[in-house]
Amino acid sequence: MIRALRFALRALPRDLRSREMRVLAAALVVAVGALSAVGFFTDRVDRALAQRATDLLGADLVVEADAPLGANWRDKAADLGLRTAGYLTFPSVVVAGERTELVAVKAVGPGYPLRGAARLSEVPYGQGTPTASIPERGSLWLDPRLFARLGVEVGDRMPLGQTELKVAASLAYEPDRGGSLFQLAPRVMLNRADLPDTGLVTPASRVAHHLLVAGPPEAVAAFRQWAEGRDRKGVELQGVESARPEMRVALDRAESFLGLAAVMAVMLAGAAVAVAVHAFSAREADSAALMRCFGAPLRLVEGSLLLRLLVVGLLASGIGVGVGWLAQNGLVALVGAWFGDRLPPPSLVPAFTGLAAGVVTLVGFGLVPALRIRRVPVLRVLRREAAAPEPSAIAAALLAVAAVGGLIFYQAGDAALAGWVLAGILGLLGALGGAAWLLLRVVGRFRGRAVGGWRFGLANLARRRGASTVQLAGFGLGLLALLLLAVVRVDVLRAWERDIPPKAPNQFMINIQPDQVGEVRKRLREAGIRPEGFYPMSRGRLVAVNGESVSPGDFEAGRARRLAEREFNLSWAETPRPDYEVAAGEWWSPQEAASSSQLSVETGIAEDLGIALGDRLTFRVAGERVTGKVTNLRRVDWESFKVNFFVIATPAALEGAPATWITSYWAPPDSAGAIARLVRANPGITVLDVGSILDRVRSTIAQGARAVEYVFAFSLLAGIIVLVAAIQASRDERRVEIALLRTLGASSRRLRAILAAEFAAIGVLAGLLAAGGAGLIGWAVSTQVLELPYTFNPWLLVLGMGGGALGITAAGLAATRGLRAERPLVLLRNRQG
Repeated sequence: MIRALRFALRALPRDLRSREMRVLAAALVVAVGALSAVGFFTDRVDRALAQRATDLLGADLVVEADAPLGANWRDKAADLGLRTAGYLTFPSVVVAGERTELVAVKAVGPGYPLRGAARLSEVPYGQGTPTASIPERGSLWLDPRLFARLGVEVGDRMPLGQTELKVAASLAYEPDRGGSLFQLAPRVMLNRADLPDTGLVTPASRVAHHLLVAGPPEAVAAFRQWAEGRDRKGVELQGVESARPEMRVALDRAESFLGLAAVMAVMLAGAAVAVAVHAFSAREADSAALMRCFGAPLRLVEGSLLLRLLVVGLLASGIGVGVGWLAQNGLVALVGAWFGDRLPPPSLVPAFTGLAAGVVTLVGFGLVPALRIRRVPVLRVLRREAAAPEPSAIAAALLAVAAVGGLIFYQAGDAALAGWVLAGILGLLGALGGAAWLLLRVVGRFRGRAVGGWRFGLANLARRRGASTVQLAGFGLGLLALLLLAVVRVDVLRAWERDIPPKAPNQFMINIQPDQVGEVRKRLREAGIRPEGFYPMSRGRLVAVNGESVSPGDFEAGRARRLAEREFNLSWAETPRPDYEVAAGEWWSPQEAASSSQLSVETGIAEDLGIALGDRLTFRVAGERVTGKVTNLRRVDWESFKVNFFVIATPAALEGAPATWITSYWAPPDSAGAIARLVRANPGITVLDVGSILDRVRSTIAQGARAVEYVFAFSLLAGIIVLVAAIQASRDERRVEIALLRTLGASSRRLRAILAAEFAAIGVLAGLLAAGGAGLIGWAVSTQVLELPYTFNPWLLVLGMGGGALGITAAGLAATRGLRAERPLVLLRNRQG
């Protein structure tokens, strides 16, 4: 092995000059660069979460509840020697002039936060300085986004509910809040003592209550054990190990999705590795036969070749890690703000992971082609046609699938998901490969009718059908992914927007008190707004079905568990709305509505929770138990943007329950002033602007799509390297063809036209495959999943075929430039000799 290693190191300079080795190295650089870029990015976010775990909570433990916690919680913490603080959060609307803005209000008490510190600035988006205090009585701290939106400055007074507070500072950093991905509503922070003056919180308001706990680890653990033994309905515990669970879920999904996108580049680069190693081992056949003649043992011949490949692979993987380190800055620029503006530098773990991925790719795709060197006959020294037999295609495919499957499992972190993704990728590659093979057969039939360079170019495709099929499948896969993200994603969103009825409600008005309904209806009509209707709403938690207690642990499905954990918005009605479709049972009569407790349940939630006609459901509403019988199930069109409820009761069932009212409506652009005046006159009302929220969601989706497109750019690079690898593998054959054509009088311009036609045909066919695949997937997602009409976008063909033709032609001509410059006489003499 030492001898083989010395031989491999001595051969390294020559190997690095080899075209096949350069192609192999480029493929590994792209594959490792893609994986490393994702790895470095997610590692930085992981380190940020780990370093700021307590800051992300503002404590060592947070108790979050949808109802006020009893005094015994604080008493228990005090008995254990723990410090406590608390705050409330809820949505509301602030008004400045004729401008309104949905905000997330946070009312903090003394001692907040227990860990970390807020940072304040005198100007929006300033660096900020840490503060150990909370807002003073009568003052506000505002999210930087609100200053421009509301036209206010530090020192101005701003109404909040029924009071007016001074804008004291810009909130540059809030310790216990996640990145901007989870900040659809800007923050407004005030002193909890000012909350009663605002009049924003009523018994029917949706308020989250938070208790912060901090102290010695042993005491925190004891408090947590005590808390877990109590009634946990509506109560959630968050510790340092699960700081910001929504950030962790989002990060895990982003890491898996971006990582799986990077694996696509690995697969295409792996194809280039296999072609390059095959060509390299064929080129080394003469040297291997000669070494065997001089008495070199087979182990030395085989070992030296494998070590040479490994050394080049490690060098290329190292460069790929460097490329990934540079490329991750692009991901940070695109989506880094999701997880916080300041991300620490990455660790070395992704670097070692990238090196390991490079070796796995090299072994998975290159080992079987490389091992053919051991079967090179010694007779090849005298007879060049005595070549080694071709490697087993089955063995090569199985090892490649195993390598890719291992990488997919590592990125997905879930065996079932990895299996489905691997099956989907292999199925897609199989479909693309089959379609490419059929296209090449069809194109081959027309080659005799083509003229000029196209005739020779199409003939080359037909003659090298195997290599052309691999190239078409590879390019088609990369282009398909980009078309899905760049075109089909936009088409689906537009189809969804077109499916929304004209003048569908774009605003919801909630927290309307019963005595305000008449005034609100009057003011809206004066502004030319016709509400869809006003509906009462109470909050209640499902606690029993048919007398048996309900807990989240009773359900396996995630949605069912979440429904069992949360409070429902309950409403009541005497008669059904025209848009209600009763799917089972019958709606109650007016007499039953006034005298009995009956319930109407939406079909989707009934299916999730296993609720059937005749079941008796018990809810806890404002501390009281309300039981009703399910007498009908109804279908709800959630895309209508009208007010809808999971559960509707008879008026008799919820008689006396605290409630607010809700309505939805379409607000024309010129109604902003009227809405602002209405909210100013009724400060407890909250307006939810659906259009504004959807715009922010679209912005987030667009950022994510750009990040995935960024990673898929590596796939396109890998596809180009597949093309270059195929050209290098057929280099000797192309060299002779070009020499013969030049001998027969073909000019350089003619040769360039022939090669350009061949590469343009590959690009056009790959783009056609990609456009067809993207259109088919878009149709399936739109019609079968989202139930939306789908119209094929002709830009798929233009971008796919045009972009593929231009890109691949440019890459192919650049790769064959050296062949066109060689002298044909020298080539033919060498061939004859």
